[in-house]
Amino acid sequence: MPPKITEKRKEILTCLLKLSQKGPVTSADLARAMKKTPQAMHQHIQALEEMGYITVHRLTDRSATLTISEKAERELGLGALPIAGQIAAGFPLTPSDHNQGFMSRLSDFFDAREGDFLLKVQGNSMIGVGIYPGDMVVVRPGTEIPEGEIAVVLIKSDNLVTLKRWYMEADEVVLVSENPTMEPMRYRKEDVALQGQLIGRMGGKPPRKNRHS
Repeated sequence: MPPKITEKRKEILTCLLKLSQKGPVTSADLARAMKKTPQAMHQHIQALEEMGYITVHRLTDRSATLTISEKAERELGLGALPIAGQIAAGFPLTPSDHNQGFMSRLSDFFDAREGDFLLKVQGNSMIGVGIYPGDMVVVRPGTEIPEGEIAVVLIKSDNLVTLKRWYMEADEVVLVSENPTMEPMRYRKEDVALQGQLIGRMGGKPPRKNRHS
């Protein structure tokens, strides 16, 4: 039988997950956050890697970044918000009416509230703000979303949804990617509807406030 993970090592995984919301995490970052010596943290990381809870991405002989594995996410009990489906960060996708599972304790990492939900990202149009294919994004339902923020947008004419920054220009809604290779998408105001605002993601850097910052 494989060894059980200790409560202390669960704390390390939770800390790693929180730190990862701000960007790549090294063992030194984790040691400082947990108030441990680098040597003690190295022992924990080595054990967690061997148990399959942490992936060590070795950049050089003396440099590496850390991410938690899906096994670790399950161990942490990530499970109370519904996974509402997938969202396009690229070409829009057909929206889904069916939940695809749950994640629980996201309030430990985001300002999650009742009614918020998760979407799994497809496409690479938002990689400029650290949102990559396969990432989970946390969405707060609503239509009053400040211009320039990242929103879930329904394109009513095609019954498709996408994740983009939104802007008004005259009578058009402009949907802007965070990928310089992709052109803005333009629609008549009556052809689109805002459905929710991005409030967090599993990994990546915080989003910039607008396309000019």
